[in-house]
Amino acid sequence: MNDSNARNIAVDILDETNRKDLRLNAVRDKIFSRQQLSRQVRAEVTNLIQQTTRWQGRLDYWLRSVSDRPLRKLQSRLLIILRLATYELLIDRINPDYAIIHSYVDLAGKRVGQRVKGLTNAILRKIAKTDPLAGPDDDATSELLASWNSIPNWLWVKWETRFGVAETQALCEYQNRIPALSIRRNATNISVKELIETLAGADLKIEPRPDSDLFFSITGRSLALFQHDLFRNGSVSVQDWAAGSVVDILDPQPGETILDLCAAPGTKTVYLAERTAGDPGSKIIACDSDPERIAKAMEDVKRHGFSKIIWKNCDVSTADLPLADAVLVDAPCTGTGVIRRKPDIKWRRSPGNIAEMVEIQSKILANAGRAVKSGGRLIYSTCSLEPEENWNVVESYLKFNPRFSIDKLDSLIPKEWITPNNTMETIPHRQGVDGIFAARLIAE
Repeated sequence: MNDSNARNIAVDILDETNRKDLRLNAVRDKIFSRQQLSRQVRAEVTNLIQQTTRWQGRLDYWLRSVSDRPLRKLQSRLLIILRLATYELLIDRINPDYAIIHSYVDLAGKRVGQRVKGLTNAILRKIAKTDPLAGPDDDATSELLASWNSIPNWLWVKWETRFGVAETQALCEYQNRIPALSIRRNATNISVKELIETLAGADLKIEPRPDSDLFFSITGRSLALFQHDLFRNGSVSVQDWAAGSVVDILDPQPGETILDLCAAPGTKTVYLAERTAGDPGSKIIACDSDPERIAKAMEDVKRHGFSKIIWKNCDVSTADLPLADAVLVDAPCTGTGVIRRKPDIKWRRSPGNIAEMVEIQSKILANAGRAVKSGGRLIYSTCSLEPEENWNVVESYLKFNPRFSIDKLDSLIPKEWITPNNTMETIPHRQGVDGIFAARLIAE
């Protein structure tokens, strides 16, 4: 493997992501598409950018401890190079220190300028001598605790106020783990026995989830799943159990028209299609405002062979929506419940984003409610952990829309996921799934 090539590409991806405030994986995919790279180099680059982003706070904690100048005064590309090197020196720890330092000093000279080689060398030699286990005490300032736990200070303070220091640390620890690949079995295509036996033969370890025969965790050479026939023919889909349970809460019934709002990239839409596969009278209308994401969703739907899904490109907060028996609002949100899968999202959010999301969510929910038939169901869901985006949005909606009331979730999802308000709420480190909120409302 060409380590220097992977490191150079990682700098390009992280640099563009930071400068343009774009999604990390989107930038990665765009840069990958321009180059002929081996699978090995792609895997190495992906690991570097994901892990450096995941641990950015702790990497900066270590860098601040050895740097004579504030990190904010360093050239942004140099800081990216120092973070990558610190990750390899103190977390990855695969290559020899001298080789890592030499490579990154050379990279800094080429990508930033020869003048920074001495500074880079001095900082990285100090980093190499740092004890990676020596973190701050539990009574340290919130800034130090947030940095060590690799999370923005504003979010640390918010979670600490809600959960306390010890549980916030546990939540951050879980969110900083590399997630296992979660899959959903298409029950119409393959049995549990066939699934386990087939994937075992492909050198993939499959772990069932308690209380579910549809959702599984994959370990081992998980990337091999995407080349497997079971994935190509739609027998399995990548989806977290808690995220998929939002469809279980909707609980589609025979002959229903189902409206799926904010539907792209279509993972829940496909599950809805699977749940209604044997029902010729059902109809699924999927709406989203992003035509590119709709195009990708429609491409994925082809893999499953579903033809009953009708896609519409529209602004679901203002569009004239058709009447439906069940409406699913998978609302845009801050995404704080899926940080382990999207580590860049925590650095791209700010406190003001919550209020912005609440305004958008409230408009979408208000418009969605108008499309629900009498006796129908309205499901509101986010992948956020923040009460402002979850129960508060639902509670506010119910105050001004008396024809709706909260419906019970008994038997639809695990009991430990159900709150006293009869909504679904999963906290990642408690249940071992993504952080998902969902409420099921019934119309008079």
